[in-house]
Amino acid sequence: MLSSYLHIGYISLVVLTVAFFLWRRRFDALFVGAMATIIYFLPALFGSIQFPYGADAGYYRSAIVPGAYAAMLLVVATLSGVTVVYDRLALKALGRATVRDRWVPEILCAVMMLGFVVSVATIGKGYLCVETTDTLARINYWYYVASYSTPLALVTAMAARKWWIAVLAGAMLMGDLFIGFRGASAVAFLGVCLLYGRALFGGWRKRIAFIVAVGAVACALFVVKQLAWNIKYTVSVACPALPVTARAAVGGEVSTAQKAAVETALAASPTEIHLDNLAHTAKMLGEGNVYLDALRYSEPMVIGAILNETARRGFTIPMRDVVDQALLGVPGGKSLFQIDVSSVPLFSARFRPALFPHVTFGMASNPWAQAYAAGGLALVFVFALVYASCLAVFAAAMWALPPVSGALVAVAVGWWGFYVHRNDVLTEVGIMKMTIYIAALAVLISFVVSGAAKIWQIRLGHR
Repeated sequence: MLSSYLHIGYISLVVLTVAFFLWRRRFDALFVGAMATIIYFLPALFGSIQFPYGADAGYYRSAIVPGAYAAMLLVVATLSGVTVVYDRLALKALGRATVRDRWVPEILCAVMMLGFVVSVATIGKGYLCVETTDTLARINYWYYVASYSTPLALVTAMAARKWWIAVLAGAMLMGDLFIGFRGASAVAFLGVCLLYGRALFGGWRKRIAFIVAVGAVACALFVVKQLAWNIKYTVSVACPALPVTARAAVGGEVSTAQKAAVETALAASPTEIHLDNLAHTAKMLGEGNVYLDALRYSEPMVIGAILNETARRGFTIPMRDVVDQALLGVPGGKSLFQIDVSSVPLFSARFRPALFPHVTFGMASNPWAQAYAAGGLALVFVFALVYASCLAVFAAAMWALPPVSGALVAVAVGWWGFYVHRNDVLTEVGIMKMTIYIAALAVLISFVVSGAAKIWQIRLGHR
């Protein structure tokens, strides 16, 4: 009975929240955070969760429990409350800032290409592995340099109307999609939406065009995911690692029989087999139920199940885990303060064996479940307050900064406002730290180059 009341209460809160953010008529960081939160809390609108474990291991089925509803209600309410405070107090006190950011897109493009070239040279055929976990085992620091600089390069280039950089960065994102990762593409997409989001509250023509464009890109990201796996499967014979799902899923050893089966399958007319898979995928994408299944079995369902099971079973973790993971955010922590987080366990390493031993695929994580497990609803509130407050800071920065510097913030909004819902503290802090470092480096170099150019012009003027 309590779950039914909470279900109705959550739906009512979501309706009010959506109405409030549409009434604000501002497509800013807080708007993105609100919509992302509602998307990732999608299971609460259905009142239940269902998704397959994979490898014919059965299904997870469960109604949303009161503890999970309470956590989600708390997050949405806190975000709305912080937004009200921001609109009434902070927005009126903001001024405009100036930043020498003229060369930022070119600098980010150079960083992106450097990371790309070095990563291809060092990883090579590892990018052709069909299983994402095989690829993850092989990628290195230079891949992350390229991956985190590419959205920054794309969004700043569009803000500065330097289209050749935008095209090059877009091609890099297509390559990232091919190797199995959508995070950078989704974040770049959100960054572009923040640049042009005012169209949502403009005239009807602009509003419709914006909604259609957003819907088309969202569908494209889904279709590309379905096609990319099959395309990679076509070239997976070049991958140094065998694409055995069982090994990647459960972290176990591959048996001799499994190796022999895969080698036989790859040796028996692989091109024809893989082309059949492509044809089957194209046919599948033409069926309507595949899109409904994509919604019902989507990432929010899996992520929501983590919070639901954490609350349902009373799963707990040491508070020390959260503190140690947060210490990654200390600048120069390892070199200056000897802060070593290499031995700190991920939240997924804690919950998967206890809550989801039968799941055969990567489940990502859930910061709200991590907070609930470490400190109950009190820590969930603290997490929600930090989340919403950071979004308010990002919204203020985008309003105050010039377009190119604001575009850097827009990418950070994508990683924080949207992507945080699928990561634990350690992963999210690492992502934000890398993004901020790259963005700050680009601004610093641009400042130095602009200053040097100005001094050079002054000297020429005196000759």
